[in-house]
Amino acid sequence: MKVPSKKLDNFVPDLSSKVIWSKEVPINYNEEFYKTTIRWINRSKKMMIQSYAMDELKSSGFYSKINNKKLKTLLNDYYNDLYWVFGNIEHRKNVNEFKEHLRDKYNFVLGDLLSLENPIQFIKTKKDLIVRLKLLSGTASWRGHSAKLSQLMAEKVLVVLKEEIDL
Repeated sequence: MKVPSKKLDNFVPDLSSKVIWSKEVPINYNEEFYKTTIRWINRSKKMMIQSYAMDELKSSGFYSKINNKKLKTLLNDYYNDLYWVFGNIEHRKNVNEFKEHLRDKYNFVLGDLLSLENPIQFIKTKKDLIVRLKLLSGTASWRGHSAKLSQLMAEKVLVVLKEEIDL
C-alpha cells in the first residue's frame, strides 16, 4: 500500500495469492471483497514451525556426519529463515494494536467494521486507520513473500537431499 492517501480512490491492490480472494480485485468498493478482507485481518495466527526432524538430526549426532556442505547450509538456512520470519510476532502485534485502537478511539470491535453502511468513507476520513491498515498490509505482504521464499528454499533442500540419497 505504498500509495499516497490522495490516490486511495484509484488504488488496486496486487494480490499474488489466490487463497483468500480468487476473483478479480475490484476497482470500486465491493462489499464481498471488503468483508472478506476484514474477516481475514483477524485470522493471522502465529505459525508453528515443525523442526522435529532437524532437532532429531542434531541431537542424535547424525547432522555432524553429513558431509555434503551444500545440504547442511541449505538445511540451516531454511530453518533459520523459518524461525526469523514466522517466529516473528510483529504481524500479530500490529493486528492487536489495530483492534485496540478501534476499540479505544472509536468504540468499535473489528467485526463492527463489517456493519458500517459506508465503511470505505469512514476509513478514508481517519488518517490514523489508514496508517494502521498500511502497517497491516505491509507485514502481511512481507509474510506472504517470505512464505513463497521459504517454499522455494524447501524445494531446494529436497532436490539436494534427493541427490544425496541417490548417490
